[in-house]
Amino acid sequence: MFCTDAAVPAPAPTITTRNSALEIIELTPKVAILQQRTPPLRGHSGRFAAELVHWIASDAGFTNVILLTSFDSFKRSDAQIQDGGLIRVFASTSGMDAAHSLSRDAGVKFLEPFARDEEMKGKKFPVESGLTEKIFDGLSEAGVSILGISCFAPENGFHFQQALELAKAVNSALSLGIKAGDWKLPYSWQDVAMSASAASALYT
Repeated sequence: MFCTDAAVPAPAPTITTRNSALEIIELTPKVAILQQRTPPLRGHSGRFAAELVHWIASDAGFTNVILLTSFDSFKRSDAQIQDGGLIRVFASTSGMDAAHSLSRDAGVKFLEPFARDEEMKGKKFPVESGLTEKIFDGLSEAGVSILGISCFAPENGFHFQQALELAKAVNSALSLGIKAGDWKLPYSWQDVAMSASAASALYT
């Protein structure tokens, strides 16, 4: 378990094990998942991203990163809504080959420019994606190859479908060979899933 000072005040800007904000899960000797468990302190997202990028690129020495994120589904364009696909792909210059392979093999579309100029402001991502943008830009500047996979999701609600679609995309990107019928909900989700199903049944 790891934490950055941007998530918890500390005297020195180092990765620490106190009050963990990030969790590392090793899949294989060469593949690890770094999951952000808590948001950074208000006003410290820039510092959080900088420390995280330094740890990924320098301390841990990763050269390839798959960045998973989400964008507000209510900000989709009419064409994106009609398309119906939840997953989009984007990449750094050095990650474009992987992005094109995922797009071809899994039928995932590249992230389209958002139509509203006031939302884009000339940037790659919508304004609500500040942390994603900071991490993406920082890793790019550090020379880390990035394959980004994003999912359109509502701000609130149970995101089982979105999580499964992201998992399928990662499975394809890494050629993990997990079959569609092998996916299972984590035990911690099952009570929530049953509650959501029961609640839905009451109003439909």
